[in-house]
Amino acid sequence: DGARNISDLLQESAVLTSLDLSENSIGDEGAGHLAVALQENGSLMTLRLRQNCVGAVGARELGEALRTNSGLTYLDLAWNNIVGKGVRYLMKGLKENSSLTHLSLNKNHIGDDGARYVAEALPGLGALARLDLEENAILVFGGERLGEALAQSGLKELSLRENAVGKKGAQRISDALRGNASLTQLDLRDNGLGAKGGQFVGEALEHNASLARLDLATNALGADGAQHVCGALRRKNSALQRLVLADNGIGDAGMRFVCDALLKNITLTHLDLRGNDISYAGTHDLAAALRENAGLTHLDLSQNHAGLNGAKSLGKTLAVNQCLERLELGGNCLESEGGQHIGQALQVNQTLTTLVLTGNYLGIEGAQHLAEGLKKNRSLTYLDLQDNALRPEGARHLAEALRQNAALAELGLAENSLGALGVRHLADALQTNVTLSKLDLRFN
Repeated sequence: DGARNISDLLQESAVLTSLDLSENSIGDEGAGHLAVALQENGSLMTLRLRQNCVGAVGARELGEALRTNSGLTYLDLAWNNIVGKGVRYLMKGLKENSSLTHLSLNKNHIGDDGARYVAEALPGLGALARLDLEENAILVFGGERLGEALAQSGLKELSLRENAVGKKGAQRISDALRGNASLTQLDLRDNGLGAKGGQFVGEALEHNASLARLDLATNALGADGAQHVCGALRRKNSALQRLVLADNGIGDAGMRFVCDALLKNITLTHLDLRGNDISYAGTHDLAAALRENAGLTHLDLSQNHAGLNGAKSLGKTLAVNQCLERLELGGNCLESEGGQHIGQALQVNQTLTTLVLTGNYLGIEGAQHLAEGLKKNRSLTYLDLQDNALRPEGARHLAEALRQNAALAELGLAENSLGALGVRHLADALQTNVTLSKLDLRFN
């Protein structure tokens, strides 16, 4: 009844432009009612039907509606049960649709059959710019078909996150990238590419001039895969701006290739290296490269093993680097001495705006060193020190800094055993501080 009432409203309304019906269990019947309305309504641009128990039958009704609807630009059908058959119905409708630019089919159990139907339709979907197919059990066959279709598609953004296209699927997708001039964003996170898949992607990047964002996290690339991907950035690629290599086990050996790329490449601005077993040696090499690099603005080194010596190298770099704006070093065992090196860098660095140091065992001494840095720093606006055993005394040092600092807007101090005394120190400082607008004191 609820979906029917919404349908009646849509048929009469010429004002409503966005509708979110997520998690309402409307099922196929409800989807049918909405489909009727979509054939009449011309004002609705955004429709979210996430997690609504919509199956192939409901997809068939919506597909029919898309044939005539000329207003909808974004349709979210994620977390339903459309399966391959339902995708076939949707693609039939989209072939005659000229308005839909973004379609999300995440987690719909479409499998290789659904991927094949998408691939067959994709070259003819001139309006569609973004397609999300995450967590759909798409295997090698489906990956190969989608790769072949990309060569003839005008799609700008594609997410295949958490499927299993493997190295063969990656090969076809990479082949398409060589000649594709429209795709700007590609997400292949957690697809079992391996080092060989990384090689295919790297070779494609040497010929591609459009891809600006690439996510290759959790693909077991290793140092060999990193070598191929980063080799392209060092030699020829000048388009890629954001690269995610998190959780790939590239280690210190792989970091050498990353650093070589950073010494040559000036277009990459965002680099994610979380969880890659990078020790002090790799961190030291990276810090040296960053003294020469003039492009990188965002760096994530969280969950590695930089240690206090890595912090020392990074501190020296931060003292001279005038490009980096965001640095994430959570979970790197920096300890109090590492905090000292970072704190000293903050006294002179005037470009860093975001610094994440969560879970680093900084302790009271580390807080004191960072506080000294904050007293002189004029650029940092966000600092996260969650889970660092700062205790009331550490809060006192930071409170002293807040009385002098005129830049920090957000401070994270969750899980630090500050107690009532630590909170009181901070509260007293906020009597005079005029810039801090957000303070996280959870679990203290």
